[in-house]
Amino acid sequence: MKLYSVDFEYGEARRNGTAAPAGFNNNIEILSASGKDDTLTLQFRYTATYSPDESRLLLGGTAKFMFPHAEKLVAEFTTKKSIGGANGEMILNSLNYHCSLNSVMLARVFNLVPPIVLPQLKFEEPKKK
Repeated sequence: MKLYSVDFEYGEARRNGTAAPAGFNNNIEILSASGKDDTLTLQFRYTATYSPDESRLLLGGTAKFMFPHAEKLVAEFTTKKSIGGANGEMILNSLNYHCSLNSVMLARVFNLVPPIVLPQLKFEEPKKK
């Protein structure tokens, strides 16, 4: 499976307080799925909700994935309202990557913390020879 395109169609930012947020939760919701031949099309909504004041960022749009027999994933989504396994993980991680990176500038305009968790860097002692 390969992500072909992400088209953002709408967005919203709402800051409900003046204090710096203590944390945030990200959520990705697949709203609908359609597929034909080797193209899986998903409508999605990405939300970052900040605590404690419930400020939020929201992005929504369409993502297209290249996947042989996309109809199988559409059928799974139709019955379960989700796509599981390795395909579901790939979809979720791809959307999280694109939405998180694109929400950075929107967060900055509204003086919110970018909704990205960066890895912690640690010093290592030099190895003795």
